[in-house]
Amino acid sequence: MKHLLLILLPLVVACGCDKNDETYYAVGDIYSHDGKEGIVVSVSQNGLHGKIVSTDETEECLWSVEEVVTGANDEDDGMNNMKIIRSIDGWRETYPAFAWCADKGEDWYLPAINELRTIRDAKIVALSEKYWSSTEYEKQPDAGVNTINMLYGTEYATRKNQQYIRVRAMAAF
Repeated sequence: MKHLLLILLPLVVACGCDKNDETYYAVGDIYSHDGKEGIVVSVSQNGLHGKIVSTDETEECLWSVEEVVTGANDEDDGMNNMKIIRSIDGWRETYPAFAWCADKGEDWYLPAINELRTIRDAKIVALSEKYWSSTEYEKQPDAGVNTINMLYGTEYATRKNQQYIRVRAMAAF
């Protein structure tokens, strides 16, 4: 046994396994680093990376002031949808919910529908009712948007210019 320990000890030291400078996170933790702050809603297996949701929200933002198809239909990664919206001329004025999220910083975005489901299922954020996702609902002729009523878990296809739907921003860390 001593012989095995003597062989493994140099390997542990050589690997640089001193991780005092790393912070490990769990769902429900507060993340605050380099000016980015939110509530952890998902983490990688090692706890070093994950996604956070903003601590604040608004219901003052429409998804869009226009009823046009954008192609923002990624169900898993809202950042992909954000990139599509940002490529549209005048996007800040036309897509207020996306602009509100972007105003938090470069890494922030409107969550995709499956990311909203993750926030809902984590049950660690006090949420109100209906929230925008960044995912268009393609089965409608006018391409509405997927929304979730967080209190009851029901999901809807909602017109893009519907008022009084809430927005929370998401970011990866």
